[in-house]
Amino acid sequence: MSQQDMSQYLGVFLDEGREQLDLLEANILKMERGDHSDEMLQVLFRAAHTLKGSSRAMGFSGIGDLTHEMENILDDLRNSKLSASTEIVNALLDCLDALIAMIDSVSSSGNDNDARDIDIPKLVKRLDSLRTGGTEPALAAPVVPRDFLEDGAPIRITDYELTAIQEASAASLYLYHVAVRLNKDCIMKSVRVFMVLGALEPLGAVLVANPSEDDLEKENFDLTFQLLLASSRDMSDIEIALDTVSEINRIRVTSWDLDDWKVKQAPPVAATKARKSKKSAVQVDTLTETPVEAEPPKASTPAPAAGVVPPHSQTIRVDVARLDNLLNLIGEMVIDRTQIARIGADLHDRYGHDDLVTHLLEATQRVARITGELQDEIMKARMLPIDGVFQRMPRMVRDLAQKTSKEIDFQMFGGETELDRSVLEVLGDPLIHLLRNSVDHGIETPEERLAAGKTRHGIVTMSARHEENHIVIQITDDGRGIDPVKIRKAAVSKNIITQLAADQLTDRDTLNIIFASGFSTAASLSDISGRGVGMDIVKSNLERLGGRIHIESKAGTGSKFVIHLPLTLAIVRALLVEAGGGTYVLPLSSVVEMLRLGKRNSDITRLTVAGQAVIVLRGKTVPIANLADVMCSDPQATSPDRIPEDAYVVIIGYGEKQIGLCVDGLAGEQEVVIKSLGMMLGDIPGLSGATILGDGKVALIIDVAKAVDNIRDVSDALLEAPALATQPH
Repeated sequence: MSQQDMSQYLGVFLDEGREQLDLLEANILKMERGDHSDEMLQVLFRAAHTLKGSSRAMGFSGIGDLTHEMENILDDLRNSKLSASTEIVNALLDCLDALIAMIDSVSSSGNDNDARDIDIPKLVKRLDSLRTGGTEPALAAPVVPRDFLEDGAPIRITDYELTAIQEASAASLYLYHVAVRLNKDCIMKSVRVFMVLGALEPLGAVLVANPSEDDLEKENFDLTFQLLLASSRDMSDIEIALDTVSEINRIRVTSWDLDDWKVKQAPPVAATKARKSKKSAVQVDTLTETPVEAEPPKASTPAPAAGVVPPHSQTIRVDVARLDNLLNLIGEMVIDRTQIARIGADLHDRYGHDDLVTHLLEATQRVARITGELQDEIMKARMLPIDGVFQRMPRMVRDLAQKTSKEIDFQMFGGETELDRSVLEVLGDPLIHLLRNSVDHGIETPEERLAAGKTRHGIVTMSARHEENHIVIQITDDGRGIDPVKIRKAAVSKNIITQLAADQLTDRDTLNIIFASGFSTAASLSDISGRGVGMDIVKSNLERLGGRIHIESKAGTGSKFVIHLPLTLAIVRALLVEAGGGTYVLPLSSVVEMLRLGKRNSDITRLTVAGQAVIVLRGKTVPIANLADVMCSDPQATSPDRIPEDAYVVIIGYGEKQIGLCVDGLAGEQEVVIKSLGMMLGDIPGLSGATILGDGKVALIIDVAKAVDNIRDVSDALLEAPALATQPH
């Protein structure tokens, strides 16, 4: 198959390649933390082996050669020829960086040799030097399984392979001998080998290969190769899977029994003489003789042992663009569903007793139910675990800890928490900035920590959890914390705020200065921090996602960064309100409660604070504003004169902050599809988008977080003023 023909598989190769690289990185870091289990080493070896095979099949020899050398190291580790050390971990991670660069090169230019500053021979030499102290793997006595003869040459099985065979047999797995002959005119034989191994991978584990897998990949064989497979599947499943591989002359699958092999094994010389004197019925070099009659599989299929046979995959890869298109179509269906429901309701009001109207309403309800279920399924298909982003962080924290000579225990929780793909795509950079800040500014050196009565190891924790219709991500550290005095001093020196403004700031407001553009407390520049970029990027990126971040910190104790993010950016449940002759949308997840002002409501006390309208609701002071005036950017929006006596008030909240928006009326709840305002309008303060209602009109979606911050900040400043001018309204 030509390189041009293989190009159609490039996307699949890149996706799977990056998955294997993530798997390699996560498990190499586990190794450094003391996990030397056989299961972990086997996962590492298989990841390197898979990447090697796929890259060579695609013709990317640089990736294949480097992963082959990594595979040798990992093979020595799992066979106890080498012990995991810092030198080995560092070498493997450097190789991983080179592989990532080469994969990126393949993605951008189509080949793996455009990545700069990668000296593969130097990396290979480094890996070889780590293996020089090892010894050759111990081999069992030459044995001759009766199915495993090729031109009279016995197959040598290592102790590791023999142990794997015995474990598979003890787990009641079937053992199958698979003999394959390629077509005489087959080109790129290694590709056929890779396809055969790929077809077998979901069905079981290949325990022995003849020739070795290394020789098979280098095409150091004629046309025939043999495999010993452990599987829980029937023989027919194996045959069906292999039947899909092209350019194969013949494939034969027969059962293979370990006990029978032990009885019939013989020294190589005797086996050779026996073969010369009597024609064997299982000569696999010709693949034309009648095989020995195999014992039929057992009636009941035993359960596979954990970690021996991978489960059969029932997943397929779907292009992200296709999911995006499906989501857009679902959004249009939701809009149409709302319009149909509105038309049905109007017809029912006009012709309530007509049978056709009744049938229309029933059909409308069924369409609404099916559309809702379809919408839920599409949304679930777009949801991905946040672990995909989390797993990028341990390596970064490790490298920064080494660079800054700090000892850090990095912990992650809640990786299974799911988020919409569109949110995950933008989330990585903010988390990287926050973690770099915790490592560089937060955690002290071991000497400083010991002097402060702390442990040598600093603890940095990153967690994620669901909270109503939001995802909450927390990054905490037990470092030096944030000193408000130092923050105010740095802000004044950099002309971010005036000294007068700094003197009036509370400690809580002072912490938010670190999100100002150009702010930094670093004494000198470095490649880690100190340039005044990063935290402002964090805030802007999170706001672009409809999220917010707030800080909790205590000097000498540590800091906590709390991020609130919406589950999805596409379809939300919302409350429709009317104000100033227009209809506005408030995400229902932000609505705390709805009430109406008036003297009859004893739970509400209406006050004026320094010229600002507020209400006291069950002992809590909540500032209120007229929504129509807010949308017009009227500075008098919170004036008591703009608040009608019997106004409807919607209490909305974000985090711990709450405000009340006065509206003319409530128009009900419904699901809305969030639409961008477009390039012509751009970002409008106070709005996060727009939607189309059931009557075809456009309604603007309120940016709740912005509204809460803008109104609440003014109110908090007034409430914290020394002289509080308060009077009943």
